[in-house]
Amino acid sequence: MGCHGLALALFWQDGLPLASVALSHYQITVNPSLPALPLFTLAGLIFARTGAAARLGQLFIAVLGGGVTGTVLATVALCSFFTAFTGGSGVTILALGGLLLPLLGHAGYPERRGISLVTSASALGVLLAPSVPLIMYAIIARVPINTMFLAGLVPAVVMVVFLVLVGGYLKRGAPGTAPDTAPVVLARPSVATAWAAAWAAKWELLAPIVAVGSLVSGLATPTERAALTAAYAIATQALAHRELPLRLLQRCFSEAAQIIGGVLLILGMTLALTNYLIDAGIPDAAIEWVQAVIPNKAVFLLALTVFLLFAGALMEIFAAIVVLVPLLLPVAISYGIDPIHFGIIFLAAMEMGFLCPPAGMNIYFASAMFHKPVRYVAAAVLPALLAIFLGTLAIAWLPLLATGLPALLGTR
Repeated sequence: MGCHGLALALFWQDGLPLASVALSHYQITVNPSLPALPLFTLAGLIFARTGAAARLGQLFIAVLGGGVTGTVLATVALCSFFTAFTGGSGVTILALGGLLLPLLGHAGYPERRGISLVTSASALGVLLAPSVPLIMYAIIARVPINTMFLAGLVPAVVMVVFLVLVGGYLKRGAPGTAPDTAPVVLARPSVATAWAAAWAAKWELLAPIVAVGSLVSGLATPTERAALTAAYAIATQALAHRELPLRLLQRCFSEAAQIIGGVLLILGMTLALTNYLIDAGIPDAAIEWVQAVIPNKAVFLLALTVFLLFAGALMEIFAAIVVLVPLLLPVAISYGIDPIHFGIIFLAAMEMGFLCPPAGMNIYFASAMFHKPVRYVAAAVLPALLAIFLGTLAIAWLPLLATGLPALLGTR
């Protein structure tokens, strides 16, 4: 409520009509792409609350193997997938933590590093369609949602590579550490096992195609695609797998409403303040000041990444998008940075914020899920934090990672 009160105070101080605040709320609620947010979130929660996670986990293990490397890659893929669909990395930790940590332990993985991997990998889905922050940035920055979906694909892979390699998660162990349980000898992956697991998870494997299938063709709007994805999730989990009783479906509806209700509340409280700052000419003043202090584009991108790291640690991601994007985007454009590229940089940096206290919610969710002190989890994710920071810098300094695929497919 602080942003809302500040906006009212600023409008009142300058003698501006307070109705401007209500009009700012209305501006968001009538956006034609807004219904995509709750619909995609509902689909993700349905997949997370049923046996979809276990089926996909068995598939990834069957394909990649049950050793450390295969289990780590399966963990990262699953966490990214569910965060992209649910819109909340905390939901991913709660839904998958109890499944993935024992799998990592059975593969001979130390518990501390396993908790670190699940906590940090759950932040990576922000760049993957149909991520709620990805859609929100497109709405705020007024860029095509389909283009943002395409732009996030390659950077999402880049962030995964940095996490597992630079973060050191593929190592069997560190000096002085040992797994909490003896590694289980698992059978090598076979075509028959992989095929059986793929057949069991066939409906879940088709979900991304349903969600993003009409991306390039333009056969459906983002809202229509979101509605189709939600209907697909309900039909497959209720009819094909019979794992979605009415009570669980009602719970998913309730959780989706709570998540999106919080998002809309944040939007309403912060958009009026953002509009005031724009009317007051703050972005123009920021452009002049930043260009005077940082004349070099590469140095600006470094400074931007560092600033967003601290901003993500202090602000919830949705509030950061609404407050900071209208202020920073004009500054980035003045340096010749494409709005699509800036959006991917912004969201990649926000992934770091999930792992930084005091606003890093992944740390608190993991602490509650794994019954560990917050300080323990915060220290465990430090290697991941460095890896994500370096991955964000790579995306910032190599714009083709974000803009290349949309340009190739002609969505720019």
